Amino acid sequence: MLPALMQATSRESLHGLRTQLDQSAATLEAQGAQALSGELAQVSDLLASEPGLRRALSDSSAQASSREQLATRLFGGQVSDSALELVKKASTQAWSKPGDLVDALTDLSHQAAFISAEKSGSFATVEEELFRFGRALDANGELEQTLSDASAPLAQRQQLLGALVKDANPITTGLLRSVLSNPRAASTYNSVQGLVEDAAGRRRRSVAVVTSPVALTDEQERRLTSALSRIYGREVSVSIDVDPTVLGGLRVQVGDDVIDGSIAGRLDDIQRRFAG
Repeated sequence: MLPALMQATSRESLHGLRTQLDQSAATLEAQGAQALSGELAQVSDLLASEPGLRRALSDSSAQASSREQLATRLFGGQVSDSALELVKKASTQAWSKPGDLVDALTDLSHQAAFISAEKSGSFATVEEELFRFGRALDANGELEQTLSDASAPLAQRQQLLGALVKDANPITTGLLRSVLSNPRAASTYNSVQGLVEDAAGRRRRSVAVVTSPVALTDEQERRLTSALSRIYGREVSVSIDVDPTVLGGLRVQVGDDVIDGSIAGRLDDIQRRFAG
């Protein structure tokens, strides 16, 4: 299931896990982020094939601490500390249904692959390749049906995929292979579109729109870029919007995060407080 199709409770849990993933991966190199992606995929695959385990780890009637202890017993020593912390965190969250836990871990695996692409400087290539593959599936219904046919041997479908993307970036290939191997992905096209949307979302989250009353100097822009990249644990590019109406200070927006240090923003906040 695409995260957008989750119910509110599961979406909120997934949002928190994505935030923790970004924090955990901040100190990793590209190879480490890719390894983390693989570990999360392995946990997701196991839970997808073991209904009893995923129910036990997502059972809201059981104490969160008990579910966390179960996750530790199952995966402690089997995966890295970073992966284990994410799985433990996932086991303590509220999920609308057990399958959402599996989908969340699959999503985290994909996000970790995107982080690896960001750190290796290949993110734009991966995003473009996923987009073009999605267009190819949209234009060729027979190919989409063949790749989505769960009754056909997975090895056969993976072989076909390999021939189609033999020149693609390894991260792109890994993401597409994960789609085919996911028993919960009914439509290859829909799953690829989900990856395209997630890539676009990460790109937007990596651009800081800075509103300033005056143009920044090159040195100021470099310092701001460095500070924001350090705060968010990933490379952040800065887009400057000069707007004299902000009166002073800066307004910074990175995805859904807004840091408003402008005089206009503080005046607006004061007015809202008085109006309330």
